[in-house]
Amino acid sequence: MTSLEDPRWLALSEERRDALLEKHRNTNVQHAEWWDSVYEQFVEDCIEKGICVDYYSTKTMGGKTVVEPSIYFSGFCSQGDGACFDGAVNDWPKFLVACGCTDLVPVYEKLDHTLVLSWCHSGHYYHSGCTSFRSDLYIENPFDEENDVLQHATWDAITEGGNIFDALEGDFAGYVRSLMDDLYTTLEEEHDHLTSDETVAAYILVHCEEELVEEDEDELSLEH
Repeated sequence: MTSLEDPRWLALSEERRDALLEKHRNTNVQHAEWWDSVYEQFVEDCIEKGICVDYYSTKTMGGKTVVEPSIYFSGFCSQGDGACFDGAVNDWPKFLVACGCTDLVPVYEKLDHTLVLSWCHSGHYYHSGCTSFRSDLYIENPFDEENDVLQHATWDAITEGGNIFDALEGDFAGYVRSLMDDLYTTLEEEHDHLTSDETVAAYILVHCEEELVEEDEDELSLEH
């Protein structure tokens, strides 16, 4: 049985139910932590994709220092709304697989240095387009052009002259931005759920039992 099917809820007039829903519509999203579970799941999903989400320190009103993920969003009714996050690739094999570039994992594993791809929020809005990227994706040929002619030429052919990863920077950035767009969708879905009739009614039934009377009865009880 859902909250909207609860006998206590159905005993109220439609007008009273609508009034209570309107009054408490945003109760579940008025606290700053309603998105915490979405953030936590997103950070875990990013780890599986070879991405590390940055964190920042902030102080609570009580003076306690807490660490929060560098995730930003605005929503959910304006054209400029969206979500983004600061982060970097910290596990390239996982990231390449997530991007659909599994064939490049063996190439990466032969490198004697790591690649760099990081990003951060930039601009006045909080959507995937307001993100700047920093990269170092060029790979040096480890073979001497004069002493290891064949190996040098083979390496150049395989790595497109050392640009095989560099040429994919736009694709890598596009993938990261798609994660930001997915995050915004998830946040919007969570917000819609927390402000839905069923969820709000459930809150009222548990926390506002004294309001489960018709409006005139409620006003009468307050007068006495």
